[in-house]
Amino acid sequence: MVRGELGNEFAIASGGFIFIGTDNAGEDELWRFYNMVRGRDYIHLSLLRSMRYYLGRFNITIQTVQAVMNGMKMLLRDLAADGHILGYTVNFSAAKNSSDEIRMGHLTVGFKAEEAAPLRKLTIESARYREAVDAMIAELAAQMQLQG
Repeated sequence: MVRGELGNEFAIASGGFIFIGTDNAGEDELWRFYNMVRGRDYIHLSLLRSMRYYLGRFNITIQTVQAVMNGMKMLLRDLAADGHILGYTVNFSAAKNSSDEIRMGHLTVGFKAEEAAPLRKLTIESARYREAVDAMIAELAAQMQLQG
């Protein structure tokens, strides 16, 4: 919670309090931020909605596997283009898709994606710049020599 201040242009708000929250109450540091957890939930729900189209309608063929993977890639590509994820990969592993699994109608594909972390801390370092004074002195000296 950050308190706002009336009449202060440098305050975070003009009055009242502003909640600046990024963390959830979970114990896993890898999933600390709300936007990461909610982003992954969004990806899972979007994939469920789009992939259920294939269930019971298509046979497992090379084209079907490619279509499923292309659908996953399109969703993740759009999320990356909008800055919600930093990058992704979609994969098919032969080790996870045995002949017996395929014959039973089971297909396993996977993806990896990295959700973007929120900006929580911004450090701005400030220092004097003596080189600017030295450059000004050198420029003045050069101008005086030309005039002199």
